[in-house]
Amino acid sequence: MSNVEFEEENNNNSILYNRFERSDKKPGMVAWLIRKNFAKSESEANYMLLIITFFCILAALYFFLHSTKKSNPIIYKEDISPTDREILPPDTIKSLPSKR
Repeated sequence: MSNVEFEEENNNNSILYNRFERSDKKPGMVAWLIRKNFAKSESEANYMLLIITFFCILAALYFFLHSTKKSNPIIYKEDISPTDREILPPDTIKSLPSKR
């Protein structure tokens, strides 16, 4: 065990962790909002992005809750008026469920 030798580490492992270091570069959407004069500062752009996210979540909830199909009410044989019974074919009336 005393014959174990370790190779000297190269300085290449710092390359692996460079992308995790703090950067002074502004995020893409923040820089875009500032460049297009929608926001004056980074904090204002972040606030605008937060508001946009909130409205997107509200819109998604609205469309999700209103997209469900409402089922048609069940029509029973006994609920059909006599005038409608004369118009409907007998096979259609037989296919309707009964309350009994």
